[in-house]
Amino acid sequence: MARKTTVMPTKAPDKLVTEGIYRLIRNPMYLGMLLILSGFPLIIDTIIGFVCPVIFFSLMDRIVIPREEKVVESVFGETYREYKSKTRRWI
Repeated sequence: MARKTTVMPTKAPDKLVTEGIYRLIRNPMYLGMLLILSGFPLIIDTIIGFVCPVIFFSLMDRIVIPREEKVVESVFGETYREYKSKTRRWI
């Protein structure tokens, strides 16, 4: 929120943030969610709990993020394509 960007996933983005954590990774929020989901099985000591993080990662990486990237690319064009070529989706 510090950059006053939209937080509504259904709205087109109004700013492209490439500083801070976004210099290193394009989707820090999704990475945080994945780490949290991966931590629960470690806390409760069960291997079966890793099914959820694997499903989450697969859905995000193959469906959600590509759809979001198309929208961002349509708004910011070459600026986003350049950022995308230099910054990883996941660490």
